[in-house]
Amino acid sequence: MFKFFCKEEASGKGSNMADLEAEAEEFIVEDEELNTRNKDKPLFNMLTRKNVAMYLQFVFFGMGSVLPIFVIFAAVDYFEDIFPHKQPEFALNVIYNPLLFCGSFVNLVWGRAASFKWRIVSGFSIMAVCMLGFILLDQLELCGASCLKSHFWSLLFMAGVLGLADAVCQSTLFGLTTHALPPLYTQGLMLGVGFCGLLITILRVLTKMTTKDLHVSSYYYFGAAAGFILLVIAAYLHLTRGNAFQRYYLRAHRSALDTDLKHPFQRFAFFTGEALRILRYKHVFCHCFLLTLVTAQQYVVIPSVATLAIDFLGNGWFPVLLILVFNIGDVLGRGPLAMFYVYSLHWAWLATLLRFLVVAGVCLSVPPHALSGRPAWMATFVAVLGLSTGHLTTSLISYASSEVPGRAKETVGYLSVLSITLGMASGSAVSYCVKALLDRTA
Repeated sequence: MFKFFCKEEASGKGSNMADLEAEAEEFIVEDEELNTRNKDKPLFNMLTRKNVAMYLQFVFFGMGSVLPIFVIFAAVDYFEDIFPHKQPEFALNVIYNPLLFCGSFVNLVWGRAASFKWRIVSGFSIMAVCMLGFILLDQLELCGASCLKSHFWSLLFMAGVLGLADAVCQSTLFGLTTHALPPLYTQGLMLGVGFCGLLITILRVLTKMTTKDLHVSSYYYFGAAAGFILLVIAAYLHLTRGNAFQRYYLRAHRSALDTDLKHPFQRFAFFTGEALRILRYKHVFCHCFLLTLVTAQQYVVIPSVATLAIDFLGNGWFPVLLILVFNIGDVLGRGPLAMFYVYSLHWAWLATLLRFLVVAGVCLSVPPHALSGRPAWMATFVAVLGLSTGHLTTSLISYASSEVPGRAKETVGYLSVLSITLGMASGSAVSYCVKALLDRTA
């Protein structure tokens, strides 16, 4: 690093460049002093005036990385109105979540030959195109009943493409932060994910209050999402040109194997073997397993089981407010709680096991079961589920790579996202069984 500075001074670029480099180096050294395995020192201590702008940018990226899936489920009233007998919410879950897992696996094994920038920018670009594509597909519904079948299958195809692009984008962002940056920025991505869910739910409430035209409402969702994603792309390109980001990235461990392994089967064999070796670290395996379990618990309940609750408020308001309550708890867990306290592995295991009681409570709150007499029971269980989901997942993913060497940290980031998407897919599958059981006992 000192040789690098000497070469730039010798090239005559001037004192201004040297001052910028010194400031960036000081920025990194301060973060390195805080970037320790000691969880008694909260993540909040890593946040300083010098890195707060970069931290907020990663919160912004986290919002963009999950915006499509939240927009799709926020527009569920629109889809159900067009396809009242096809259960589009379940169909979208079946298509989107498994492909999210498959895309994360493909990115882990074969995507790493491409740069972080190329994968992130291309992933966000495809997501923006898909958001605009939903608006164009709406024209199929307007042309009459003869087009509805084509519209439904086109919708599922678009959701599948979106899931693959989202998987590449999400897993690459987390691979980048675990590979080259302190855990503060991983927590920033997670906080952005929570904020996105909250903001989209608030948007759903506003559109539900202000318009009954579901087509116009859907245009708000999809058009605003496309515009937001374009802003995320611009912000990311600006970040990568910054001195602080460049210093982090240049100092991170890299391997020529990412580009030397040309044959697809060679890459599959090598990176599958590498992932299995890294999972032999007890710390990493436990974090990945718990991430899968926590996310599966969430997707057993949200959105499938919770939407079975009787609409105490009428006009579809109770399920919407349940999602709002969940998202408020989720943001609090990812933000203030995770900033000041990160679960140790021992407490994470205990908290995850106790969450099965919360899931059972939600199920018992579905009519006509024991706790269904008052809506407050389900709202309380859903709030606790959201709070614990945000806190646990952020605690686990922020430090998942802390005990592995060098370039293996990047692989841990991919494995963490792969674990989350596996939990989403498996939780969605189990939710069918839970829904069937609740229907039979109703």
